[in-house]
Amino acid sequence: MSNVWTIVMICTLIAFFLGLIFWSLNVRFPKKHYDAILGFIIIILSIIAILCSIFLIGGWEGMGVGFIAALILGGTIIALIISTIIKVFSPHRDKTKTY
Repeated sequence: MSNVWTIVMICTLIAFFLGLIFWSLNVRFPKKHYDAILGFIIIILSIIAILCSIFLIGGWEGMGVGFIAALILGGTIIALIISTIIKVFSPHRDKTKTY
């Protein structure tokens, strides 16, 4: 049981510090967008969480952590696809820039 809480706390701290880093980047450089980079980082973290749930945690606890990580992975992929579609078909985008 303590392994699950350790991994949950580590993932929470990583997510907090990633959010803090991207918030500070957004404040410092407001014209740049880091949504794709953040999405890929979340995808990598959720794949790592799925692998940890299979090989390190195991049992029902591992199944729960893996299920939550799979939902986060699916939601992130869907959000990146929708974000890309909105950027491509946006009437306000720059015509010289390709995405």
